[in-house]
Amino acid sequence: MNFPIEAAVSELPDEARQALTAALEHMQVRDSLKMYNNLVERCFRECVEDMRSKAMSSKEEQCVAKCCEKYMNVTGRVGMRFSEFFSQMEAAAQQQMAEMAKQQASKNSSLRWRGITALSNGVQGNRWVHATRSPMGQPSTGGRGLAHATVVA
Repeated sequence: MNFPIEAAVSELPDEARQALTAALEHMQVRDSLKMYNNLVERCFRECVEDMRSKAMSSKEEQCVAKCCEKYMNVTGRVGMRFSEFFSQMEAAAQQQMAEMAKQQASKNSSLRWRGITALSNGVQGNRWVHATRSPMGQPSTGGRGLAHATVVA
């Protein structure tokens, strides 16, 4: 899938792209460390009952193993859901942009047609023609909507 940001990044100069890549890597390392610290704090609070011995008891070790596994599974699942949500949001945004483009094209087509009508009220040959509509804006002659036409030579 080609994200709009990827297209923008590919157009950056090499130096700026390298700086951006370094910043993103730094953020990923920082986020990984935060996740690891949260995992350690949470599992320590839940599993370690006392600090009387250097080694953890087998019960504490099992608790920590289950806690870590559960934490990693939940974190992975949240990441997957976030990715799905982001994909849905991107698809909705692309659909909305396509609809807006379609509406704009329709509007432009309508304006072009009106422009042709407006041009027909201008110079014809070497004469100037001015056409007006009836007072209510209703067409009054021949379906062209002309109530009065003045030809100036």
